Amino acid sequence: MSVVVATGARGPAGLRAVDTAFLLRASAPVVRGAPLVDADGERVTMGFLPVLDPRLPGIERSRVLAEAALLEVALGLGAGASALRAHLALAFDAPHGDDAGDAPLAGDLGRFLGRHVASLDVAVEARGAASAAYLVPDALAALDAGTIDVAIVGGVHSDHDPRRIARLDAQGRIFRPDRLDALIPGEHAAFVAIMRSDVARRARLTAMAEVRAVATGWERARPDNDESALVAAGLTAAVRQAQRASGGEAIGWVVTDLTFETYRHLELSAATTRTQDGFCEPQVFDHPAQRVGHLGAAALPLGMLYVAEGLLRGFAPHPRAMVLAGSDGGERGAIVLGAA
Repeated sequence: MSVVVATGARGPAGLRAVDTAFLLRASAPVVRGAPLVDADGERVTMGFLPVLDPRLPGIERSRVLAEAALLEVALGLGAGASALRAHLALAFDAPHGDDAGDAPLAGDLGRFLGRHVASLDVAVEARGAASAAYLVPDALAALDAGTIDVAIVGGVHSDHDPRRIARLDAQGRIFRPDRLDALIPGEHAAFVAIMRSDVARRARLTAMAEVRAVATGWERARPDNDESALVAAGLTAAVRQAQRASGGEAIGWVVTDLTFETYRHLELSAATTRTQDGFCEPQVFDHPAQRVGHLGAAALPLGMLYVAEGLLRGFAPHPRAMVLAGSDGGERGAIVLGAA
């Protein structure tokens, strides 16, 4: 069994993983007026980290966020981190035009983490919010095979860039009083360290949560088409597959990446109605992005972090949780975690 042993986060919800998790559990909103404006010259409501230089955009901002979260994870692995064979699984947003800076960022983050471990290889997926679901299976397989000691899975996202805001605004996707069917821009970095349970015991690290299942699917409905979200074939398949792969035990806590875009809520409603036999009371549905802003590729790692911290610290509403996320391209991901 693979378990989460360390976490790291940096974003508007907190400067550390534990602060972030408790703030999410308290349902405290942290969005505010950003130093960015839309096409009408109105300040954009956004979740952003105010201690960062507001002139720091795009790829540089993502690097600062990710390095802080990665450092927290590395320190969480303890004094033995320098002897570990590590795998870094990086989730990025799908590249758009001149945003395609993932390759140099991945290299920079690999070199940054490489200073704290014995050896490191890096894998990258740039599919948006569901990216981590495509990375975790290979990471778990490597852990099971014993070719690595620790897999560090994470993602970074930032809308704090005039180009990204302009693009979202042109698509009609920025939330404001006269546009409720939209998302609140945001930024976040989140990482979790996963080990085989026996390796974690030898390293004297606390098992925070078990990673029980991972599944993916693909939806036709996207923000740029008129396909019916109520079909929900991809999300339904991912949820059902994850339920079965996790042993069939009912799940009482669902953490999603949903903002306020209606089509995603219709999709979730349809999928969970069809898979209701795999859920149980209290059936808590938690949508952190509505309080901290759009999470992009950080969505699944942040959800895993939130669940792991909740299980460890006693504020989880149920001992089994499913984390869901969906990319603009149609990819869907589901990850099930349980009490260790």
